[in-house]
Parts: sequence; C-alpha cells; structure tokens
Amino acid sequence: MNFKGHMATATVFFAGFPHAMRHIEEKIPESFAQSLRGFEDFYDGFVTGDPSAFLSFLLLFLITLAGAYFPDLDLKLAFLFDDPKKRKRYLYHRQTTHSLLLCLAAAGIAVKTNNPYLFFFSLGWASHLFGDMLTGSVPILLWGKGYSPFSRVGIDRFLYFIDWRKRSAMFSGMAALFDFLAVPMVLFALYLLWILR
Repeated sequence: MNFKGHMATATVFFAGFPHAMRHIEEKIPESFAQSLRGFEDFYDGFVTGDPSAFLSFLLLFLITLAGAYFPDLDLKLAFLFDDPKKRKRYLYHRQTTHSLLLCLAAAGIAVKTNNPYLFFFSLGWASHLFGDMLTGSVPILLWGKGYSPFSRVGIDRFLYFIDWRKRSAMFSGMAALFDFLAVPMVLFALYLLWILR
C-alpha cells in the first residue's frame, strides 16, 4: 500500500476508535480504560466544537498518522542496500519496522504504562501493518524471509501457487486500489465520527 492508502486507513482506525472502545473496555485494565475514556472526551469535544478538545483531538490524530508513517521509515535506509544494478528492497523494506511483534509490544507497553499517546501511535502502526497484510505480508517476529511460510503473515501467504510475477502485479494493483479509495475511506471516517456518535 502507498502513502495515501496508509493515511486513509489510519484515519478510519482513528475514527473508529470510540466505537471499538465500547467493546473492549471490559477486557483491558480499568486504569487504562479510564485514561482512554478521557481521550474519548476529545472526540466528543471535537464533534461539538470545543476549541481545547479540538487541539487535543488534532494532536491524537497527528500521533496516529505518525504511527502509520513510521514503518516506512525503513525506506530511508535504501542507500545502504540498493545497488543500481540489483534491486535489494526485500533486504530492508517490510522487515523490522513492519514487525507484528514490535507493534503488539508497543501497544502492550502503552496499556501497562497508561500511555495513551503510545497507544494511538501503535494504533496508527497497526493500521499500516493491516494495509500491508492486504497487499503482501509482514514479519511476525523481527525479520521474515519472503520464502519462509511461517515467518510472515499476510495475503501473499495464501497465494504461493501463483507465479511471483503475477502476484507482484496483483499486489501493485491492490495498492493502487487502496490509494484510489483513500478519499471514500476518509469520508467513511468522517461518517464514523459524526453520524455514529
């Protein structure tokens, strides 16, 4: 998935948070649930137009978007791996920064330390991983070899019977589709924020 698709997915995850909170608050520690309820008030204040709540809401939203952008920072390391004659993107992209284990660890630390900012960062991170699982795979642990069937998770794990060139074209098409759907996804997020409150 490309940048627009990741930002739109993070927006939907962020906007859907108050609705998800209603279903998970009995399953998380009470102290963390209370701090998240405080952040849920920012959503209410944003919808009603309270200026201080709007600034807090905007901060949380920007933290979520930063979390959604974070995994692709590994592309900044391209100069270490790429050779003009050989594409070695598989050595650095969708590896450690895309680790499912690290994302879940960040969310767990956020819950244990009552850190809602880290929680929203990991929410954005999770939205990025979700998008990448729909257009390929991400490592379960810190690193995952593409040919190993148990080191990664994602849609391409189910499509090994298809030639890799066709799979690559299909995943590129899916990424382009998510980019195309970015605007409808953001409109859906606004629907979640205002209509379903």
